[in-house]
Amino acid sequence: MSHLRGNSFLGVFAYSYLKDYFVGLPESEKQIIETNLQWLVSLRKAAIDEAIRRGK
Repeated sequence: MSHLRGNSFLGVFAYSYLKDYFVGLPESEKQIIETNLQWLVSLRKAAIDEAIRRGK
């Protein structure tokens, strides 16, 4: 769980540094990146919720 939580954090963190680069991409690629970002955020939240449920 901690690896999953950490890896999803790194993805969200990397997005924050690279978002200026994404401005020049075609709209379809921006949509894919945005979808992936939302997936990472959801995955991180689920991992945190599971850790709380397990009492960690």
